[in-house]
Amino acid sequence: MGEPTTGVGGEWEYELDFCLDEFLANNFEKVFGGRLRLYVDDEGQVGWRYPTPIGQIDMLAVEVDTGSFVVIKVKPGWATEEDLGRLLAEMKWVGENMRGGTSDVKGWIICKHKQRILDFTAKTYNVTVKRYRFGFKLED
Repeated sequence: MGEPTTGVGGEWEYELDFCLDEFLANNFEKVFGGRLRLYVDDEGQVGWRYPTPIGQIDMLAVEVDTGSFVVIKVKPGWATEEDLGRLLAEMKWVGENMRGGTSDVKGWIICKHKQRILDFTAKTYNVTVKRYRFGFKLED
């Protein structure tokens, strides 16, 4: 695990970093409404924390309707242009090395907070930025 993040949430974001991608992987169908499915390669490796020569991809999915690969970067705190740069490298690797998908590779960044400029920059590169929100409630 990494260092606790600073800013909104502090220690809470550190804890979410550890489990957010696991939550998404375990609830993939519900979260993505059946539009995406986690990729599974010929060896049975599932597209959650998917290993590549350039590093681990948080989530590698396939669009059900089009067969396009979708590379998903999960950021429990702030998403930055640096995260976009990393995602673009992962998208390029997938486009050049993966079989079974179309040549169209899309990217998603799932984050709690984002830099304003990220939306404008992301649109240029076929990347969608999605913010998440969790609810927590105690009841008697």
